[in-house]
Amino acid sequence: MSRQNWPYAGSPIVEVGSVKDIRPSSNFELRVFTPAGPPPSQGWPVFLWMHGGGFAGGDIDGDNDLCAMLCRNADCVVATIGYRLAPEHPYPAAIEDITEALKWVHGEEGTTSLSINSNKIAVGGASAGGNLAAVLCLIALDLAIPIALQVLVVPVIDQTATVETLWSEHQHAPWLPPNRMAWFRALYLLGADTQQAHDWRVSPCFAPEEALRMLPRTFVAIAGQDVLSTEGLAYAEQLKGLGVEVDARIYEGMVHGMMTLSGKSWLCLVSVQLLLTFH
Repeated sequence: MSRQNWPYAGSPIVEVGSVKDIRPSSNFELRVFTPAGPPPSQGWPVFLWMHGGGFAGGDIDGDNDLCAMLCRNADCVVATIGYRLAPEHPYPAAIEDITEALKWVHGEEGTTSLSINSNKIAVGGASAGGNLAAVLCLIALDLAIPIALQVLVVPVIDQTATVETLWSEHQHAPWLPPNRMAWFRALYLLGADTQQAHDWRVSPCFAPEEALRMLPRTFVAIAGQDVLSTEGLAYAEQLKGLGVEVDARIYEGMVHGMMTLSGKSWLCLVSVQLLLTFH
């Protein structure tokens, strides 16, 4: 589902081998970026990307510059998921869609039609998409689907956060003030129980320790001037403390909207992370 007139910004889209849209389900679609040339003998590695937009905005048109750049730089298939959006489709609709997308990509139909290696899957996302990526990694454990890497860019991690708790330090940061973040949260959890924010499928930091210990290598990009910076850093430290290999980078002076700067160092590091993981 898309949001008409949702603001997009970014870099020119680099050329890749092919770009095609696929609808594995009536509920969501994928836009698939494939590198030029023949696939490796065991198939392309694949990076599943979840766009941001506060669970209520954005679509598969939004991050095409990033997806194409990662496809070419990391020499892997990149598939961005057009999951259903709140408030028409509040939690758990987006979770259901990304789970089905992962199962489809890992399954025979996805593996064959996309020429991918189902043993080389990474997931990532930005903002709300970072939340969905973190949750998907935990769901993949139950599905016994191996995830090689998770990439969390300015992620939403703790849906119980308030100005009195995690948002106090950067409550005056530009672009995403606390009241706007709370509004997005209310749309996403529309009609949900008041305790739902404590569920790990909403706030991955509340997952059982035995699950968190099993998460794959993790890259977290944190904007220094972002209301979400504290929870992103706290999640990185939480995983490190449980023995997960974590690379957390704080980009001082950057705001939540740093996603639009797709030529900057955080994207270069994601490319490197994917190359190290897949090749």
